[in-house]
Amino acid sequence: MTENKKRINAFIPGDLYSKVMQKGYNTITEAIIKGFEKLLESHENTPDNTNSLDKGLIMSLTVRVEELQDHNETLKKELEDYKKMHNNYMLQVQTILNQKAIEAPGAKKPWWRFW
Repeated sequence: MTENKKRINAFIPGDLYSKVMQKGYNTITEAIIKGFEKLLESHENTPDNTNSLDKGLIMSLTVRVEELQDHNETLKKELEDYKKMHNNYMLQVQTILNQKAIEAPGAKKPWWRFW
């Protein structure tokens, strides 16, 4: 009789054990067998829609990844443009500073001449 059976050992919380016994099972073995059967039923009764849902989810995520990659490329181009603009601005500032340094430092305009 025990040829087709496997022995299992499990630690379960005491309150769970009490609740199972209150449900009217004669032995804990009956409850474990019933639990395993329910577990298998829940997996057997799931439709194949999960695969189609997974495929749909994968497709939508793939599209989203492609959109984000395109947006990243756009941002990289904008960053390069901003870098060029910043370099041009710094070059202009350096040119102005160099012009000020070249001018005669001692020959200042009178305070009343502002143009």
